[in-house]
Amino acid sequence: MRTERVRTTDGVREAAWIDAVVVSERVWTDASLGSSFRVILTADLALAIPSNGASGQRVVYRVEQDAVGSRTLTLDSGWTTVGSISLTATAGAVTYFEATCVNPDAVTWAIQQTPQPSAVVPAIDSWPVGSVFMGSVATNPNTLLGGGSWSSLGSGNVTIGAGTMTVYAWERTA
Repeated sequence: MRTERVRTTDGVREAAWIDAVVVSERVWTDASLGSSFRVILTADLALAIPSNGASGQRVVYRVEQDAVGSRTLTLDSGWTTVGSISLTATAGAVTYFEATCVNPDAVTWAIQQTPQPSAVVPAIDSWPVGSVFMGSVATNPNTLLGGGSWSSLGSGNVTIGAGTMTVYAWERTA
């Protein structure tokens, strides 16, 4: 699980992203599992309110557009904000926002859009020159991590369990 430093309304904190669960075109998160959730949009989806929240609890969402982009994320009932989240539509783009549990008994949450691009404190200093970054997306780490120069080392398939996955490798050059 990869962590990164994220700017929130409470300041800067480390976030270890938990993948949200998508079922029937809805994104489901369980606030008792953590406070940082990653959503990869592969279709237009609806965001269900988190389950098991505590009053005042805050969670951060990292929403990634797939290679197609222009996907939308609308809000289910129970959110104090209605409609859709303002997402960067570019393929591979990442948007961050926070949610705060307003009333766990009535299961209501409020959304606060985190301004871009200052939402993420660049974590580039944790990747010195010569570091290797590997991931399941072909996006240059400069885009993902907020800086530095990276050179592609290529890609290849890795066997995981009963299937295979394509892994992309990059080396930090400056």
